[in-house]
Amino acid sequence: MKSQFYTLKGYKLKNHNIITEAMEDYIEMIYRKTINNKYITIKDLANDLNVRPSSVSKMANKLKELKFINYERYGSISLTNEGFNLGKYL
Repeated sequence: MKSQFYTLKGYKLKNHNIITEAMEDYIEMIYRKTINNKYITIKDLANDLNVRPSSVSKMANKLKELKFINYERYGSISLTNEGFNLGKYL
């Protein structure tokens, strides 16, 4: 008989739609930076979070899949309505 309990990581893996703490950090920073500007670039976000642009691109693709941001490769990043509401909450 298989147990119904999991580790924290197990619960996260089981529920694919859950956002991680890192995703929250990105969404919050995008929200903060887009209050005055309607968009932010990968380079700007990398500088603000002190991470590499390649890391930002990878996370941007994940957040785009979850429909929190609008993003095209080599383009700007903006929040969707869902992303805006989550950013405001955070």
